[in-house]
Amino acid sequence: DLGARETDMTEVSGDTIALRDGRILGYAEYGDPKGTPVFEFHGWCCSRLEGSLPSVLKAAERLHARLIVVERPGMGLSTYKPRRQILDWVDDVMEFADALHLEKFSVIGYSSGGPYALACALRIPERLNRVALISGDSPHSDPRIHEILDDQTRQLDWLADKAPLLFNLMLWFTSRKNRNASAENAIASIFPGELPQSDRDALSDPQVPEWFDAMTREGVRNGTRGAARDMTLVVRHWKFEPAAVDFPILFFQGELDTLNPVACGRLLCESLPKCELKLFPNDGHLSLFYRRYHEILESVVG
Repeated sequence: DLGARETDMTEVSGDTIALRDGRILGYAEYGDPKGTPVFEFHGWCCSRLEGSLPSVLKAAERLHARLIVVERPGMGLSTYKPRRQILDWVDDVMEFADALHLEKFSVIGYSSGGPYALACALRIPERLNRVALISGDSPHSDPRIHEILDDQTRQLDWLADKAPLLFNLMLWFTSRKNRNASAENAIASIFPGELPQSDRDALSDPQVPEWFDAMTREGVRNGTRGAARDMTLVVRHWKFEPAAVDFPILFFQGELDTLNPVACGRLLCESLPKCELKLFPNDGHLSLFYRRYHEILESVVG
């Protein structure tokens, strides 16, 4: 069993690598295999299939980007890691990059992948070309952010923080229920509340619900512990301050986003010493990724 043994060298095997501690990381590559390397850190409860959306595939191909979506511990093909912290991800990324013989690369963090992109910007700036956030999660432990969030999000935050086992159980029941649900109903269970028209327009493209359903189902293929831990880490203190990230950050934010409100994005960007905020007045959380990915990827490919 590749994931059960320790090795002296990192091994590359198709869409997985075995790390030195015996864990497996899952990943998928899109675009040009010889192109400019870009690591993408997926959103919450997602997987390496995030890069399979047709608009993302076209952008990677046209821009000659080697887009690599890496799965965090416990999601997709990646082995669960107990008690992990956000900063632990940097060690995995460095070992992963070394396994692919990539000295430098860019990083994109979508939604809950945002804190992990910032962790890399903090810890390994010498390995990075550019860093971009797409609707990046803000530190919910910041009282200013907490006040902006709606009541339902605050309740989920409390559960993920104070009762993580119960939160995981709730997520497990939701994933079980979604096994036989339509893609639209599965999306509604993950994105509670009213979506803006731009997000509903994105979902009217049949490819989008199909993509989202496949991506999230794959994210919990081996259980919900990884996704549950991800949420707990977002709502607790990140173990670093955004103000310590002295690396240029490109921040793309839809002004109609109901999941990561624009006010939260503004506060996070203001906390970062070198942040350029690009606002899209007619986009939400999904439509920004769906409609604007070419522009976002182009900003990190150069």
